[in-house]
Order: sequence, then C-alpha cells, then structure tokens
Amino acid sequence: MVVIFVALTIVALLALDYFIIHPRQQRKEAEIAIGEIVPLSKTLKDMPAGVFLQPTFTWTKMKETGGLVLGLHPLILGLIGPPYEIELLKDKESVKKGEPLFRINKNGRYMTIKSPVDGEIRAFNQALLGETDWEELNESWLYRIAPQNVSAEVPQWHLAEEGREWARDQYQKIKSYLYDSLAPTDAGITLADGGDVPVGVLSELNDDSWKDFQKKFLS
Repeated sequence: MVVIFVALTIVALLALDYFIIHPRQQRKEAEIAIGEIVPLSKTLKDMPAGVFLQPTFTWTKMKETGGLVLGLHPLILGLIGPPYEIELLKDKESVKKGEPLFRINKNGRYMTIKSPVDGEIRAFNQALLGETDWEELNESWLYRIAPQNVSAEVPQWHLAEEGREWARDQYQKIKSYLYDSLAPTDAGITLADGGDVPVGVLSELNDDSWKDFQKKFLS
C-alpha cells in the first residue's frame, strides 16, 4: 500500500511539473526572448557625457574643429522596436533645420527624424546602415556635420541634467499618449497598470496614430 502511495505521489509531482511549472517557465523564457521586459525608461540615463539634446530627440557633441557629431536618442528606436532599417543622407549633402535628416523604416512605415541645425553632412556612420541594436545606439554617432549658425541654435538645446529632465518629461508624455491610443489593447492595459513602455510599442499604432505620434513628438 505504501509503495502504491509513493508511486502515485511521484506521478502527481511529475504531472505538476509538466502541466503547470514547465509551461510557466516556458512563458517566462519566451518573454525574455522577445525583449518585452527590457525597460525603455532605462534609455533616459543612457546618453554620452557632454552632449546637447535637441527637441528632435537627436544629440550633438561639439568638436574643437567647429563641427558636430550627431546621434539619436535610443528611446526612439526602442519605441519602434526591431527589425527596422535606418536610411541616412549621403556625404556632402546639405540639410536645413527642420528638414528630414534620416528615416527609420519599420515594415514599410517610416519615422522621420528632422535636423536640429542647418549644415552639410561630412561623414555618416556606415556601420549603422540597416538594422541597428537600439540598446547600443546611445554611444553611436550617425553623422559628422559642418553646421551653420550653430551659436543661434545652442540656447534651445538641453545639456546635462536639463537634458535628462527634458527626456524624462517627454517619456511621461509619450507614455500618456500611448495609453490613450492603445487603451483597448494588451499594451494599453500594461501601461494602465503602471508598467513600463514595452519595446516596439509603436508597431501597435494604426497608420493615423503613427503619423500623429511623429507630429506631436518629432516635429
């Protein structure tokens, strides 16, 4: 009788592992694999030292030669989520403030980042063409630019703690916007529960909201 009881206990434990514990572990591993648990709020701290942050979500660093090194705040690519492609301007191309500086292609939809300054492209980072690891973008430059009238633009840019405060404020505005836009969806429920903004959340937007997001936050 004892032998039968022990055997039944072992069978029950194996069933518990197979039907309850094992699937739960699989779900946890799947969540890690798709990257949804990566907190986008951490990008608010991931910026190179000594850079200016612009309202276009670009950052620039002044060079002794008078030129600018320009990159993109990693929050934007985190919001878009992989896979995507970055389309850059070519060397020697001129660009005006407010004109398209580069585009991010996500499944045939484009997110356009505008230039924070007038200038001429002197070099572009070929390593960033195509798909890029958004988590490592904070240290990666996109362009080297010879700017025009940069002294008139600098007062509108954010430096050091002012830049981090601006980014935190924008993050909260983006979070509120996404909650209003995605309230009926799983992503909207996550935001309503106080969760972090998930990687790739902009893919959940319809075409009109995709365009509206650019108008509100990247113009």
